[in-house]
Amino acid sequence: MATTDDEIRTLAPSWRRTLWGTLPGLLLMVMGVVLIMTFNVKWPAANEVDEHSDYSHIRVRKRGSVRELLFVRDNGVEARQSAIDLSAPHKLQSPYVQR
Repeated sequence: MATTDDEIRTLAPSWRRTLWGTLPGLLLMVMGVVLIMTFNVKWPAANEVDEHSDYSHIRVRKRGSVRELLFVRDNGVEARQSAIDLSAPHKLQSPYVQR
């Protein structure tokens, strides 16, 4: 008994039908991950303190739960002096204190 091509297509779904069935779900998932990563990486940091004195320019910045103490040079370049993660204060943030 010979089967026709139409009968074979209805009995076994092709990989194309399976792919097109899952593709919208995969695209939505990838778009969601990209959106979350974009906002986590590019979320602006808020300056809590920005003070000038006769000798220095000091800035305290908030990035999520991390607070940073920065010295700002005359050319505008920031040098991080210290940092603390308020949600995990026992974790050392600066490389020079981790040694």
